[in-house]
Amino acid sequence: MRRFIIKKLVWGAFMPVFALCEFNNIELNMDAKTTSKEGSIYRRTDVYITVPMKIKSGSHYKSLLPTRVNVVELEDGARRYIISIVNNTGKSQDSLILVHEKEKEALFMEDIVARRVISYSPYISEQLVLVPTEINRDKILIRLPDINPGEELVLSYVMKGEEEPSKVIVTNEEGIKRFIEEKETEVLVAKYSFLFGYASTKTNSPNVENIREVVEGLERLGLQANIKIVGMADGKTTNPEKNKLIAKKRAENIAKSIFGTQYACLIERSYVKSRTGTPSD
Repeated sequence: MRRFIIKKLVWGAFMPVFALCEFNNIELNMDAKTTSKEGSIYRRTDVYITVPMKIKSGSHYKSLLPTRVNVVELEDGARRYIISIVNNTGKSQDSLILVHEKEKEALFMEDIVARRVISYSPYISEQLVLVPTEINRDKILIRLPDINPGEELVLSYVMKGEEEPSKVIVTNEEGIKRFIEEKETEVLVAKYSFLFGYASTKTNSPNVENIREVVEGLERLGLQANIKIVGMADGKTTNPEKNKLIAKKRAENIAKSIFGTQYACLIERSYVKSRTGTPSD
């Protein structure tokens, strides 16, 4: 019980245990930080609003064969990709597709020269010219010839306009189908920062009202939202302990300005969830 009371004293959340929150979909988390650095930029409170949602995102291809990629920097921002693919599976591999994940503005510059090494002793190879089967905004697909056990396929081509070398991997039709999948992730909806004067814990920023409107809009839509409020204090002080209290008070005052009478309820619910894993009703 003592730890429970201390937690509520830290954030000033005095309330009946069974109070009912009007914000059913909001999870509030509070934090406070101090720094040795000085300046107004370190005397602030940040508010982060994130919403967990399922979005379409690129999944990882399953690599079917070992792939070694060597990237050579050329003039005018171009890069030559030299890609070695070795079949060490002990069985013939067919219907393979090389996937080059690219930035939307990157350009494919020339035909693909492919050298298939059939044997190293004696050395036997054949040279092929391949063309992409698909080029779109985020990837290039190149259908590969069959690769028998022990054979190596070496591809060479040029890309231009990439900020960083792209991911290259070998897959098949099934891997392509799994490329796009739904994943749950936290999306940052908004971030607001409130600056304070030296040792001050109050602000009249109109952004408080903006945040309140965003939060109320998310609640009306029935969207779960995680709101983190972080108070900060700079190093211009002779009393570090007092500085910590100032940082906490800055976060608390912003939270109270946003949530009003619902602040204590949200703190209570957050605390119960942190202790039990289940929010209180």
